[in-house]
Amino acid sequence: MTTLKQLAQEQLSLGQQIRHNARRLRLASVGLASLLAAERARRYRQAWEMGVAYGDPDSPLGRASRLSSGVVALVREESQRWFDELVAEGEQALAGRRPPPPVVAESPQSRVLRKRPVARRKAPPSEVVKTSPGSR
Repeated sequence: MTTLKQLAQEQLSLGQQIRHNARRLRLASVGLASLLAAERARRYRQAWEMGVAYGDPDSPLGRASRLSSGVVALVREESQRWFDELVAEGEQALAGRRPPPPVVAESPQSRVLRKRPVARRKAPPSEVVKTSPGSR
């Protein structure tokens, strides 16, 4: 795989650049699919381990109940973790340990462009030059 610095040094034709970028795009899509499959399998195992089977654990109903109760427990655990993180972030912000987000000052030009009034009347009609068919 060539680096960006090597690509900048080489003179590639448009076709070569397209092939190179298409290959990178295919590799990125394969990598994304691989990461999604691994994450899905990890979450499935995690939900399965957290679940409790109702009835016979070897029956289809028992497996479905174990998986569904595991998903509910996993969602509850994740939402509680997120809530605790938000509370900790709020405590730090109120205690002054973390400065508030910076206020971005607008440039005078952007303010003028945004507040520019829209024309409320029509422009005067332009004069139409009449030509005779024989003058062409």
